[in-house]
Amino acid sequence: MSTVIAAVDAGAAAGDAVALAAQLAGACDAELLLFAVHPSPRVPLPEALRPTVPPRAQLEEAVRELAATAASAADGATAPPPTEVVDDRAPARAIQQRAELAPAAFVVIGSSRRGGRGEAAAGRIARQVLDAAPCPVAIAAEGLRDRGATLGQVLVGVDDAPEAQAALDVAARVAAATGAELRLVAVAEDELAPAVTPIGEVVQLAEWEAAVAHRRTHAEHVLAAALERIAPQVPDARGEVRTGDPAEELAALAGDADLLVVGSRRWGPLARIAVGSAGEELTRGVPCSLLLVPRPSGDG
Repeated sequence: MSTVIAAVDAGAAAGDAVALAAQLAGACDAELLLFAVHPSPRVPLPEALRPTVPPRAQLEEAVRELAATAASAADGATAPPPTEVVDDRAPARAIQQRAELAPAAFVVIGSSRRGGRGEAAAGRIARQVLDAAPCPVAIAAEGLRDRGATLGQVLVGVDDAPEAQAALDVAARVAAATGAELRLVAVAEDELAPAVTPIGEVVQLAEWEAAVAHRRTHAEHVLAAALERIAPQVPDARGEVRTGDPAEELAALAGDADLLVVGSRRWGPLARIAVGSAGEELTRGVPCSLLLVPRPSGDG
């Protein structure tokens, strides 16, 4: 059985991560694991040099309470999910290593405090995990635990890149398992590189209109293929084509969604995440939970 790892701490956002992780675990029939890292050095340091961190016992108690809350939210039908607390000076590295060991279907992290009410924004540790995560990584929207983690609508950005295909497959699986509405969006970019002329950089209006029209036509074909691809799983999925900046368009539509799923390009080790430009923009804050899916192993 695969595992969904909720990366937690003693902060308020940990409950949001557990709430979303429980939903994803149910969607893929996986075990939920609450995993916490106590950021203490492996080599004892003089007291004057020790970083100021909560005592390990305090963190362990917080994790146990989160597990009990998760069991209660499941109507007490199951025992509290397993928990682990480890010591490591590099929390992101510890999370990545645990995800590889599991192996994890998803890693879920709470939102940064920089995000607004109801938003998902990646904090420092989340960004570090994203840089080399071996599986999809979700950032739970702030306050999700209080509002309830039911997934009513899953929004996914589609194009013809391998990472977008992987994101579509994950979104379809989650929507089919949870009964959520699935909404596909293909975005035709409306930016055109200016031409250099003796009088400066210009963009001919006719050239811009033709380029955007071509991109919309291509996006329509991509969307039709994507809807056909997931029809056996989610026959009532709907889709639309938008024109503009992909990150801005997806963020604007995310206000009506509970989970935004996007593909993420990677460079380096196979099947790992490297956040691309659109994904990087979205990690700064979107009005729902965010799930980034890496390109499948074996694709260039």
